Amino acid sequence: MHVKHTLKPGGIFVGQFFGIHDEWNTPGRPMTFLTREQAEELLRGLKIIEFTEEDVDSHVADGTPKHWHVFHIIAQAWASLILW
Repeated sequence: MHVKHTLKPGGIFVGQFFGIHDEWNTPGRPMTFLTREQAEELLRGLKIIEFTEEDVDSHVADGTPKHWHVFHIIAQAWASLILW
């Protein structure tokens, strides 16, 4: 996960990270699930425009019940970077 390193100065990341309480977080599943602290760490150094956590019972597109734990993110790389 290289969100910070792929954004150009001023670039914006809009996306979601799965949280550890998500129903799909089961042993052997080839997906990444993060704590709030881990998600925040991945975004360190970016300007956070929105960071919301959703931990709710809902459903998937076909109507099947599912517990979602998702972080909704909008973050921006600073327009000017100082490289030493």
